Amino acid sequence: MNKKKIGIIGFGSIGKHLGQELQDVTDGLAKVTAVYEPSDVRYQQSCDFLGHKPTRLDSISKMRELDLDGIIISSPNHCHLENLMELKGSDLPLLLEKPLDASFETICDVVRFSESYAAPIVVDHVMRYTPII
Repeated sequence: MNKKKIGIIGFGSIGKHLGQELQDVTDGLAKVTAVYEPSDVRYQQSCDFLGHKPTRLDSISKMRELDLDGIIISSPNHCHLENLMELKGSDLPLLLEKPLDASFETICDVVRFSESYAAPIVVDHVMRYTPII
């Protein structure tokens, strides 16, 4: 069986833990293969935590060019809508870390985006119970 290739936007504390849990709960059938993380320190710490170095991209839009099976968005909450907008028109399943944002208006924009997005968007509450996982 082919391993599922996952990208992570925001490869800090939450991102590395979600990546590790995804790899664990799928018994290695899913692997973090590409990440967008602006911080050199966070990128290296997360690579050390996972035990391998996913390809580091210098923009979110480059994730669209890769042959990925899904993306986890675990960037800071105030970046979620901006990150989603960079994926507009994509058809990759997304797992969006909670909370969506601090402002009600932006949360509504995230919901409106999700209604027009072609693939599933799952909000991570307790990942191990998410049916798509």
